[in-house]
Parts: sequence; C-alpha cells; structure tokens
Amino acid sequence: MKQKPQHTQNSDDDMTREDLKEALAYLRAENAVLKKLEELGLEKKRRQIKKSGNSTNSKKYPRFKILATGDKATKKCVLLPS
Repeated sequence: MKQKPQHTQNSDDDMTREDLKEALAYLRAENAVLKKLEELGLEKKRRQIKKSGNSTNSKKYPRFKILATGDKATKKCVLLPS
C-alpha cells in the first residue's frame, strides 16, 4: 500500500504540479477506502437486522395472528403474538 506523500513544502501554492497530482491521487484513494468501509459497515448492520428478524417497525408493531372463535353471531377475534 502506498504511503501518504511526504511534502517538505508548507503551502499548496508552493507545490509542484506533480506533487499536487500525487496528493490528489492519495486523497481519492483514501476517500474510496472510507466509502467502502462505510458500505461494509452498513451491509453488516443490514445482515444482522435481517438475521435477527428485528427492524425498527417490527419492534413498534409486532406481528399478530388472528384466531377467530365462535359462530357467526358470537365470533370473537383474539390477537396472539406470532
């Protein structure tokens, strides 16, 4: 892996065109790595949520099964957690 370019100059105005290109290439690579790490972290969270079967909506609104009992005149519905 290429190391960050070491600059002895203090100002971007004093850098040569080649130094600026090298610094830009480094920053682009660093940005790509950070984006990939963020993407992997989000994907890991999605997999954990999917695996556990819990999402923010399912915590607020748990799933229920409807159990109907009785005849048509006295039909009752009972909500049972699934």
